[in-house]
Amino acid sequence: YCLGIVIHKDLNKDWFWKMKKDSPETYNNYVIRSTKGGYKAEARGDPEGKSSAAEADYLISFATKDKTENDATLRSFAEDHIRGPHGHTPITFCTDRSLGF
Repeated sequence: YCLGIVIHKDLNKDWFWKMKKDSPETYNNYVIRSTKGGYKAEARGDPEGKSSAAEADYLISFATKDKTENDATLRSFAEDHIRGPHGHTPITFCTDRSLGF
């Protein structure tokens, strides 16, 4: 596995507030995903990511759009005992989607 870091600055600066004004329904769909209980992984068939970074061992962001491969990797992290700084247990994680991005 490879660890990479991506930093997003001013991600929601302009377009997010414009969306709120121009398309309230789309805006609400974004906001509901970022509120506790708003993101429903099981409804999409996604592996369960934490909805708060404080609850997760790691923040994971993929550079590929291959949902099948990414989901398999996340399921492995969540189910298999993996040795690392978090101990020798399955990994808890959050993703951009589970955080509502």
